[in-house]
Amino acid sequence: MGASQKATTSIPPSSSSATPSRTVTILRSIVQNPWTLPYIALVTPLVRSFWNYMDWSNGGEVSLNLSHGLLILYFIISQYVRRYG
Repeated sequence: MGASQKATTSIPPSSSSATPSRTVTILRSIVQNPWTLPYIALVTPLVRSFWNYMDWSNGGEVSLNLSHGLLILYFIISQYVRRYG
């Protein structure tokens, strides 16, 4: 090999860049499911009812925080899928 020649190695294209990862595929199915947002809206009153049935305090606060947390998580997942999917 001469001084002007450089050794090059062939790097195959990454398979992860060509196809979405399994995580992105699963998260995409969650975001695209038409029942995801209604589920979030319906599960929080059930939590409040269960909380009141068990006679625990702060049932409304817990269900409201759960609802907000699930909506924030849904938004984060949708942004992740939009960027990496």
